[in-house]
Amino acid sequence: MAAFGISIVGNSQFAREGATIYTGGLVSHDGSDVSFTYYAFLKPSDRVTFSAATNSTSATCILKLVRITSGQVALNQDLNGQLFLIFSSPARGGYLINATIHPSSNQTQAINDTITVVSGKPNDGLLLGIVFTFVGLLAAVVCLAMNRFRRLTSLPSTTAESGSAARDTGKSQNKFIVLLRAELFSSGRIFFVVPIFFAIAYSAGAFDARFLSAPQNISRPNLADLFAPSLTPYSDWLNIFPVVVALTAYSFAYEREARILRSLLLNPIRLRSVFLAKFTALCIIVETPIVVGITVASTMFDPQLALSEPASVYGNLLAWLFVYLLYGLVMIGLALLPSVLFRKPMYSFVVPVFIVLIISTEGFGLDNSLPWNVWLVNGIGVLSSLNFQTGFDFGGFIMSALPSSLLALMLSLLAFVVFQIQSKE
Repeated sequence: MAAFGISIVGNSQFAREGATIYTGGLVSHDGSDVSFTYYAFLKPSDRVTFSAATNSTSATCILKLVRITSGQVALNQDLNGQLFLIFSSPARGGYLINATIHPSSNQTQAINDTITVVSGKPNDGLLLGIVFTFVGLLAAVVCLAMNRFRRLTSLPSTTAESGSAARDTGKSQNKFIVLLRAELFSSGRIFFVVPIFFAIAYSAGAFDARFLSAPQNISRPNLADLFAPSLTPYSDWLNIFPVVVALTAYSFAYEREARILRSLLLNPIRLRSVFLAKFTALCIIVETPIVVGITVASTMFDPQLALSEPASVYGNLLAWLFVYLLYGLVMIGLALLPSVLFRKPMYSFVVPVFIVLIISTEGFGLDNSLPWNVWLVNGIGVLSSLNFQTGFDFGGFIMSALPSSLLALMLSLLAFVVFQIQSKE
């Protein structure tokens, strides 16, 4: 909760800003009305400039801004000959922006229009972020205090009895479950979810302005496409991958160097069970905050629309979640083998980070297979041209990401073999 609140506060103060410009033109040849409509995502902090001019001073320009969720008209302005407005949306969410020209005669008349959006910091959630931050930090302090109090008040005999009970429980339960529980909750490993969740929530929570031309043959478009620019896979990868590498190095190389792994293997436990428990724990710790982060961010994209028409907000959620989950698996696959192979945690961290950095900067023919580049080609880029027709090119993404996915799978299998060999030494 604290990480979520801090991400909202951070976006309100330090989010990226930029200008989005759209230009177009309309022509009436027979005196009939002509218009265009854009679907748009806007925040109260966005400043929208609309200018339109016709070749006739008697023609009428009309601009309307309508909230999609309620149908409420937020702006309705008209002027003869030309129109210039600077306005802000009253609330965060999806809007329809419609510009119409009413010709003054049957002669050919034209209108040229320009829309400029200066995307501001999403400060409409600042108070909510402060509340979440305060409550989350307070809950963390209370939990730490209660945990310390329990340790201080527990007697040695009680501790011994608890350890004996834990051993008895381990004997009666499935060993894999016991190992998995230890991997998740021992040594504070579960807290790695915090920086991963923060990276996703902070990146996706900037909510860039987005305009898409409204197709005439689509009556209920998938408004989730407006959320696509808020997902920034390149930044997410750079922020999350070092955390995944550090977590993987901690789970294997560090435990080997500290002889924690050796002590564990002295018990009658299969090597396969130990490796699978560690791998499963890695997947849970990495993937869970990704799923929660993207789901929460897409909900905050337009909370009213999420409640009234969830299909419009979550229309692409399954595809996006699959894509980002694949990101996580590729990250784990690239980090796993060095963590098993090298006996020093420093090498286990430096090597995979350096290799991915070299590929992302130099290419070597592999850069187009990296997940963030695949997303840019088959995700955000394709949405702007399809105009809600088919949305995310899921098949194209899978085919383009196949090389990196297969590489991660092979490296994971090789890590499993190396782990078996080294652990028997």
